[in-house]
Amino acid sequence: MISDEELRGVVERLPSVRFAMGYGSGVVQQQQQHQQATTAAHHHGRAVTAAGGEQPMRDLILAVDDPLAFHQHNICINKKHYSGVAYFGAELARDLQEWAAGIYFNPYVRINGQLVKYGVISHARLLSDLQNWDSLYVSGRMQKPYKDIIKDKAVDEACKANLQGALCASLLTLPEEFSEQQLWQTVTQLSYQGDFRMKFGENPHKIANIVTTENIQRFRHMYHTPLQHQLTVGTLREKQPGLFEQDYSPSARMTLFGGLPLTVQDRVDGASLASRPQALAAGVSSELQRIVKTSSRNQAIKGVLTAGLTKTVVYASAKLRKMYAAKR
Repeated sequence: MISDEELRGVVERLPSVRFAMGYGSGVVQQQQQHQQATTAAHHHGRAVTAAGGEQPMRDLILAVDDPLAFHQHNICINKKHYSGVAYFGAELARDLQEWAAGIYFNPYVRINGQLVKYGVISHARLLSDLQNWDSLYVSGRMQKPYKDIIKDKAVDEACKANLQGALCASLLTLPEEFSEQQLWQTVTQLSYQGDFRMKFGENPHKIANIVTTENIQRFRHMYHTPLQHQLTVGTLREKQPGLFEQDYSPSARMTLFGGLPLTVQDRVDGASLASRPQALAAGVSSELQRIVKTSSRNQAIKGVLTAGLTKTVVYASAKLRKMYAAKR
């Protein structure tokens, strides 16, 4: 697995950014990587994986104050990272970035010997998605274990609202009694429901691969404060280690509903559904699916333009190989 120092080295080869983080299986170890590492150890130290020798791509998200200035500088020093968009100037890259989920990805680039996909998003757009779930695209990735590369106080504060919302949404859709494993699996799938890639092109065991024994410790650390808050106010109690029970009364449901972003609350009639927990859960799930479906579809369309046809085909093929390998 890539080290923190190596991740910082990658980011330092790009124009300055305000915030940077790494996510996904190439940065945070998942179940599949643990198995691959075991396989590699039996090949005399060579970098061979169970999937056939490919090392994972390192997924990064970079938040910048001025996207236009970033793309102008980056096209000057890293023009090969871009598709044909670079030939039309940084203004087009900036404009494409603002569409859909507000992020511009350069995939399959080599930086310091690492295979990298990095996404550029404006700092303001990142804060809004974390607080309001405009697209659940970047905020969804930050509801699961990730690595900070360059920290930012404003992002840290916005993350508190994002994690509170993720926990509340998960509790609203869980039964009265559930295990800790179920809780983290539900948190993990929030930003995947509605994403067409989960039906075509993704590992069917993706959620299980994320919620590993090691990552459960990371989830506990990430969600310690909002989880303790729910235990303190009484909407949730731990019956025994690893087993929770929640209050299904209308008042408790409304307390959790109040922890969701206002944009979600405005589109779901929580007050009238509070006495019907399953109906409220369905309403919240439907709204999250709507958000994710729209952003993931539009972002995928944009990806063909920003990545270029060749890289898009390579990326899609790699996803399909992983999906079929997981099904065997």
